[in-house]
Amino acid sequence: MDKNIQDIAYQLCAEFIQAVCHKNFKQLHLKFGISQAVWDEIQEDVLHYYFDQNIPKLTISNENFEVFQYYQGGYGIEAKLETTLNDETVKWADLTLSAELIEKENSTFQFAYRLIEVM
Repeated sequence: MDKNIQDIAYQLCAEFIQAVCHKNFKQLHLKFGISQAVWDEIQEDVLHYYFDQNIPKLTISNENFEVFQYYQGGYGIEAKLETTLNDETVKWADLTLSAELIEKENSTFQFAYRLIEVM
């Protein structure tokens, strides 16, 4: 797998998860095309997992991040999420982000969210 594609996929996933953690619907909508209905579903899935109205600081695991090619110019992404409980402790969140990275004509990429699921 091309390291550049891996890096782009990781960066976009990190930006997406950061927007989710900050409950930044505007960024999710403008940058990632997330509709209100999909945003409501994301919040329901993540908040249901944590049983309260606070989304912890989630990050993408470096060890459990996979990009694989579906077809020419199309890549699947599976990223295990982790959360920092304090400055020293990292806990697996048992959540996985699934997305797609689609290469466009001018060598840019479009991130397409698929789901966040409990694994």
